[in-house]
Amino acid sequence: GQWWFTTHRTAPQGRVHVLESLMAFADALGLSTDSSDRVDGQLRTGLQWNLPLPLDATAYADSLVPAGQRTLVISPCSSHVLRNWRPERYAAVAEHAVQTHGMQVIVCGGPSELERSMAEAICAMARVPVLNQVGKDTLPQLLGLLGRATVLLTPDSGPAHMATMVGTPVIGLYAATNPERSGPYL
Repeated sequence: GQWWFTTHRTAPQGRVHVLESLMAFADALGLSTDSSDRVDGQLRTGLQWNLPLPLDATAYADSLVPAGQRTLVISPCSSHVLRNWRPERYAAVAEHAVQTHGMQVIVCGGPSELERSMAEAICAMARVPVLNQVGKDTLPQLLGLLGRATVLLTPDSGPAHMATMVGTPVIGLYAATNPERSGPYL
């Protein structure tokens, strides 16, 4: 019922990425975005995040991912449990990454019991080494790790968007949301 108290509205945005629809607020406030950055009405080209990382974040990432080491990072949990894949499937992907592509595999996530138990299950089921970093980093350190990774595997989650910010490709598992609307912003 928040619309009962709304005095101003933005124009309907249609089927665009969530970030695009949020940019309508800037336009409504007269803070328009540079139209040269828009393609077919979307801001997807020329956008750069340029988020500086603290030295401890890059040192953390460097300690886990040696230079030249191809690395798959798995962030297996989202905020909604129905979006999460099963641990045996993540374990199978980890095995494929190691055996077929010579990759190192790291599982990351927050300190919740769900994330800890998911990571433990993945590590127990995988028949290859998987480094469990769940609950062991800060958000800047995670961003540093994602920046060093070759690829991230995750459901619809914050790390998917973080990886996009640092230019790391994302294999997104979308079951309950539209990836064109809420997936990593390219």
